Amino acid sequence: MAKQEPLEEQLRKIKVLDSSASKEPADLDKIIKVYESVLLDEEVDYNDFYDKAYSLIASKQDIHKFTSLFPKYEKESKRFKYMGGFLSGLINNLEENEEITLNLTGLTKLDDLGYKLSSRTLIIKGNVGDDLGSLMDSGKIIVEGNTRSHVGSMMKDGEILIKGNAGMGVGGLMEGGEIVIKGNAYLVGYLMQAGKITIEGDALDENDLGNNMVGGVIIVNGNAGKLIGQNMTGGIIHLNGDYESLSKKIKGGEIYHKGKQIYP
Repeated sequence: MAKQEPLEEQLRKIKVLDSSASKEPADLDKIIKVYESVLLDEEVDYNDFYDKAYSLIASKQDIHKFTSLFPKYEKESKRFKYMGGFLSGLINNLEENEEITLNLTGLTKLDDLGYKLSSRTLIIKGNVGDDLGSLMDSGKIIVEGNTRSHVGSMMKDGEILIKGNAGMGVGGLMEGGEIVIKGNAYLVGYLMQAGKITIEGDALDENDLGNNMVGGVIIVNGNAGKLIGQNMTGGIIHLNGDYESLSKKIKGGEIYHKGKQIYP
């Protein structure tokens, strides 16, 4: 398995994008043309993919037609992972409060879906890759499968529901909103500032739950691991299942076990 970068480094690379570019109507042919032109430029990253798509105003019907081409694109290019950023740009140009359902079943890796999502509802059938809902402003994301790492990184508001499991890093540097993981997760609430995270399954890894937490609420209804709350300075953690140990380096905040306060 490829070694992943530290969470701090991955979060540092997430940039706020300039959304001031002029926009133009786009049918399916235009969407394909723009995507393939960006794909050929090996110097661009997911920010550029998002920017190019955010300059296009596409219908929900054409977005659905475009996603039907994803299995072909995934086979043809290793840079397909940037498609999530491109797709997020298209979705953020739909009408406010509009809902769109995407069938991504069978795709192995699609990063950055829901990037900077604002006042739309995104429903995903299948699994998704890293950085789902990063820098999310508002709206709702529902994933009817599993996610990889860094769900809701630096999200400001909105709701994320994962019906399966989540990978490393749930709600890192989260500033608001709510995340619910129906399955298991680990490295939950790293440097969390505010908001609410609920893990219905387990959060068992060592030194991961509430690490460096500043504010907000974390609820774990399954079991939790060791060294909970390491370097935590604020916020509240509720442990409703069994747990192994609290960290000796907790500096603030509150921790409850089955409704009883156990720190401070």
